[in-house]
Amino acid sequence: MVACRLGDTESVDELIVVVADAMHANHRILSECGILHRDMSLHNILFTRNRDRKPTGMLIDFDFATRVADEVAEGPNRTGTGPYMSIANLQGLEFPRTELDDWESLIYVLSMMATFGVTTEDRNALRESIARDISKEISQQKLPIGGWRNSNYYSAGCSKTAHMGSSEGFEGSITDHFLPIVSYEPLKKLITDLRDCLFNNPKMSYYGWGTEIKPSYPEAKFTMLVTGYDDSGIQQDAASPFARWAACADAIARGLCDILDREREAALERMDKGSIDGA
Repeated sequence: MVACRLGDTESVDELIVVVADAMHANHRILSECGILHRDMSLHNILFTRNRDRKPTGMLIDFDFATRVADEVAEGPNRTGTGPYMSIANLQGLEFPRTELDDWESLIYVLSMMATFGVTTEDRNALRESIARDISKEISQQKLPIGGWRNSNYYSAGCSKTAHMGSSEGFEGSITDHFLPIVSYEPLKKLITDLRDCLFNNPKMSYYGWGTEIKPSYPEAKFTMLVTGYDDSGIQQDAASPFARWAACADAIARGLCDILDREREAALERMDKGSIDGA
């Protein structure tokens, strides 16, 4: 059985199924073995096909992986593949990396694919369109997502900080530039939901939203939802949102898994319906 690259998926629905399998593997490796992958990228998620051609995703390349205990003891190291690295990783923020860094990297992987093409056919069509119209090539070069590829890690981190900080900013700079293909709508929804769960989680306090440290108001009582994640023990005027995520990483990761599970099931239903309709 030969493994295929993530870019060899034949549809958005296949892509969703494959990345869901890979992220579940990542979650189990962490929960059962205490190992962080730390390099979620386009090239480290593969898939195979069974006899009915349905894909099963897998996670490879643990060169940058580390035990959680070592990450805490030694402090964070900058690891990963540039365009997909988390903001905290790129900017060298001083607190331990968690599973959420891998989830953030997944958002960047999926956003890149939604912008430049999920399937080989879509990528070829984009290249042909650019070849026929030089203005499209110029427009592609100016896309905000290009800042994620900056070889200067800090600059790439600043680009992501600006793009990911608010739902409106993410839409205007990133999702508005996804390929205008109807079948990409479920992928756009998945990416948006993952981004909102991580960067604007309604169960987090206000100080855990976005990408910037919020101003502290000593006279204001610190409040949070009764059902929220407990990031209240972190000093308001000192911690970035990323530190608050780290304090609630397990709970947030479960929410992200739930989102991916839901979209995986929907993708499988669409794939099954397509098989029946095409029979």
